[in-house]
Amino acid sequence: FLTGCCNLCLDFMDVLLRVLGPLLVVLAVSLISFVAYTFFTVLIPYFADGGTPLPLLLAELALGCFLLVNLLYNYAMAICLNAGTPPESAGDSAKDAELGVVGFGCTKECQKCFRSKPPRAHHCSVCKRCVLKMDHHCPWINNCVGFNNYRYFCLFMLYLALGCLYVVVMGYHLFLRSVVPLRRRPAKMSFADAQCMTLSWLISLCIFLALCLLGGFHLYLVLTNQTTIEFHVNLTNRHLARRKGESYRNPYDLGWSRNFQQVFGPNKFFHFLWMMPYLAKRPMAWLEFAVSLVELKVAKEEGFHLPGGNADTNSALIAFSGTKPLDLKAARARSQGCLRPGGALDRVLKLRKENDLERLIDVLVRAAPDQRHDALRYFKQPYNAHRAKMAPRYIDEDHRRRLVLQVLKRYPVCDIYDLVRVDEKLWANISRELGGLSYGVAMKAAMDVIAESMTPLERATFWASVGTRQRAADQGRSVVFAAQDSPQQPLHF
Repeated sequence: FLTGCCNLCLDFMDVLLRVLGPLLVVLAVSLISFVAYTFFTVLIPYFADGGTPLPLLLAELALGCFLLVNLLYNYAMAICLNAGTPPESAGDSAKDAELGVVGFGCTKECQKCFRSKPPRAHHCSVCKRCVLKMDHHCPWINNCVGFNNYRYFCLFMLYLALGCLYVVVMGYHLFLRSVVPLRRRPAKMSFADAQCMTLSWLISLCIFLALCLLGGFHLYLVLTNQTTIEFHVNLTNRHLARRKGESYRNPYDLGWSRNFQQVFGPNKFFHFLWMMPYLAKRPMAWLEFAVSLVELKVAKEEGFHLPGGNADTNSALIAFSGTKPLDLKAARARSQGCLRPGGALDRVLKLRKENDLERLIDVLVRAAPDQRHDALRYFKQPYNAHRAKMAPRYIDEDHRRRLVLQVLKRYPVCDIYDLVRVDEKLWANISRELGGLSYGVAMKAAMDVIAESMTPLERATFWASVGTRQRAADQGRSVVFAAQDSPQQPLHF
């Protein structure tokens, strides 16, 4: 009974939104028209009569027209554009297979509208159809906000906020004169003009404050590559992962720059062309977006970490993921496509992925001391009848391996590359956990593992990737490590 009542209430809300949608659109257009009418018939003549220079007056008028035209254009596009409808489930399967799009999950079918349901698509109960990358159903545009019109929806909010702020700033002094008593009001201002100015200024202020909250939330969603639906889902998943002691990350997050360009197109931010969609480059089409989802899914299934630095959600693997905060140069290089398949960075990272966790564990297991440190044996000790039953001083290999795994989970050393470049403070902590392991002994074990498991070409790639401060040569020549800044004697093998 309770489930039936909830479903009945939800159906009633869907019908109510479907009925209120056109009325809210008319209300929004009426409010915009009223404020624009007040601006052009009350505010601009007030500045003209107040002795404002003509060039400044024309500039104010041109800026007002620019904001109004862009506001109406983006509002009309958000209303009229189809938010994005998936293809038919049965009819387009052959075409999708020919294009190579089936692999990312389009075979999933919606049980309500019987269309294919790609990733990030959801069924709108108001529009009665599935929407690609659905954000929400907005009654103020009487349409869903999805893949095709999300850019125009965001730009509409931006221009509406700028227009309201413009009216609030420009009309502040006239608003103060409008609210004074009638006998102290300027003679040139009629009662109707004062009422229009007061109401327009208050409407603009209220809308601007509301859009600061809503626009700030959608700015966060754009920069993190989320929709409103995914935001709530990710919030729940993050809470559940935290309770399990794990870490959850948004799988679609590619970094701020790429996330922004995925919505507003490949336009530079500070050129501000993205604010004028009729001049800016268009964002990727749905097919390109689907192919990008294919690449993300394939990369995740094959175990390669995404360019945005998304590590595995398993807390036991995060320490070995190899993901670190990138500096500006590396992040810009990756965002400009330097990490292309077959490139130099791709080969180096592939080598890192294939070799290093087991090699690092092998190095530390070899180098870890196999005898317990017994510093008190040189001092007089009281008699202990159970001394013979105490644990032996020898540490077997299994115990050393478990100890090494515990240390690697605690400290961010992912591979031999990081072991070579470890700093003094971090190595002091690792050495203490491993029973006083010497850095030279660890490097000796690392050289043995590298000589046994790497080909000469791999060794050359290894030493080229760790940097120029570490110089190594095989065949008995010296090896100098720069973990300590002070010069020290090279190690000879």
